Amino acid sequence: MKNNTVILTANIAILFAMALSSCDERFQFLSGTNRSPVIYINNKTDQLELSDSLKTSLKNGKAEYTAEITFSDPEKQLKSVSVSLSGGTGVLKQGGNVVTEQLDPSTGNANVSFRPDAPGTYTITFTATDSFEKSATATLTILVFVNIVPVASFVESKIGVNSPYEYELNAGASFDPDKRKGGGIQAYRYLVNNTVEIITTQSVIKYVFPGTGGQEVKLEAYDNDGAKSALFTKIIQVN
Repeated sequence: MKNNTVILTANIAILFAMALSSCDERFQFLSGTNRSPVIYINNKTDQLELSDSLKTSLKNGKAEYTAEITFSDPEKQLKSVSVSLSGGTGVLKQGGNVVTEQLDPSTGNANVSFRPDAPGTYTITFTATDSFEKSATATLTILVFVNIVPVASFVESKIGVNSPYEYELNAGASFDPDKRKGGGIQAYRYLVNNTVEIITTQSVIKYVFPGTGGQEVKLEAYDNDGAKSALFTKIIQVN
């Protein structure tokens, strides 16, 4: 009886060892055939890296950058979506909730917003990891810059309808360098011979000079952030 007990115990130990070995081999097999998670930016499956820029406003304060991060796992074994930020500090949110280390992996995608604390270049890395520790990353790089002042310029042409000294001043060549990021010119300020000031929202105006000869005209352009350009000065030879 004693010998039978010893034999039975040995057999159980062997079966237990075989089971462990089988589980380990199964895990290695599944791990070897497992596909990596998928992650991308703004609904573009091939967009694993995105570089963009963001203008901060002198008038409205800090700006905010938004993006959509999509993530999944072919084997439905997604464990986590971690987040790391470099280049400075700021606030990252998912659906209004502040994110410090991880996105919610159960959602499948995340509408994220980032509000930087200061101008600079920020890199946000999103890493999707599955249960087998395979991972995939998507990287968002944002250049944050302060509003750029506009550039003023104008050309003149003689009209001479209401007066022989009537001219058209056209400031259409003035521009805001950050127009692509929401910038734009809102007003113009002319100063004629340092005495007559004309403030207008129109890029083209008509003006009657007091007489012939050299007439000094200065122009400033103002953008929608409240910034003004450097003075553009021209001497117009009125005849």
